[in-house]
Amino acid sequence: MLMRTFTLPDSPDTFQLGNRPQDPDLYDPLPPGVSVEDITVVRAYQVSAGDLVVAYFPEWTGRACVRVAEHLEVLYRADPHSLADCPCKKCDRCEEHQAQALNASLEEDTLNRLTANSHRYICLTPSDDEGDCETHYRNAPLGIIPAATLAALPGTPPTTLPDLTPAPRAGERTLPQKTADELFSYLVNEADQWQAGTAHEVHHRSEPAALDYLLAHGPMRPHETQTIVTAIRLLDPDRFGPAH
Repeated sequence: MLMRTFTLPDSPDTFQLGNRPQDPDLYDPLPPGVSVEDITVVRAYQVSAGDLVVAYFPEWTGRACVRVAEHLEVLYRADPHSLADCPCKKCDRCEEHQAQALNASLEEDTLNRLTANSHRYICLTPSDDEGDCETHYRNAPLGIIPAATLAALPGTPPTTLPDLTPAPRAGERTLPQKTADELFSYLVNEADQWQAGTAHEVHHRSEPAALDYLLAHGPMRPHETQTIVTAIRLLDPDRFGPAH
């Protein structure tokens, strides 16, 4: 079994990483053309957009020790955000971190405030509609394959990374389609609050015609309504018609 050893400049610990488990029912395989020898260890705050996160390490014990990597079952490409800038819709994990920070701010114990403060966490990939964000302590060591390594794979254009996003299940809407639907609902609700009966006028029309109606009778200034309508049509032209 290959066991690679790493150190970090600011840590007394030794980090070891072994072969990736080969059970395809439990573990995603590495992309073709890369191996565990391409994995490096960095702190969570050093992870860059497009890096492939493959492993994590047990928490620090408080004294120098050997920390052996745990391979993630599901690989993911990083899209780092601070919790304050996370684009998720308040997933449970982000809510928990924020609650810890709020509770700690009420404590007089300075150590508690520092330990629980949400700024000590970083989101490495925002959640989808069904899950939670992947968050880590900013200093947590992680095993990654750098985006530059993936981009240099044979046959991969320099600016293109392998797409590891799962294909939508049959009948499942894509993220752009979901976003367009949410923007459409927002526009209808705002219009109905501004002028009662607008929702009724919208719902008996086809969706492209409904957008045209909202454009003429929208609750916002014309250029604001136009911007939202254009975004909806760019996100889901099959349902709402092409952008003008």
